[in-house]
Amino acid sequence: MRYVDMSIAPDPDAEPYLLQVECTTCGAASGPVPERVAGERRDEAGDWALAHTGRVDSEGRHHTGYRLTVTMFWRVTPHEDIDPPEAAAPGRPVA
Repeated sequence: MRYVDMSIAPDPDAEPYLLQVECTTCGAASGPVPERVAGERRDEAGDWALAHTGRVDSEGRHHTGYRLTVTMFWRVTPHEDIDPPEAAAPGRPVA
């Protein structure tokens, strides 16, 4: 083992943010809403919760509690190669 400097930052190959709303009463959830800029599609997630609240369940209750999950994707970048060298094919030397 050895020490290698590394950086962590948003993954440039992933959506920066995903929003998902979950009803804390019944567990129903919206589909994930991808965002490039934080908050740009927050209204879509909120609209799902408002529509869900408008429905009455079998006991005549409206569901009014929600959990909003914001997912961010990060990538760790080592400042030097940390993976083992690729195995050579038979008859070829390892570089």
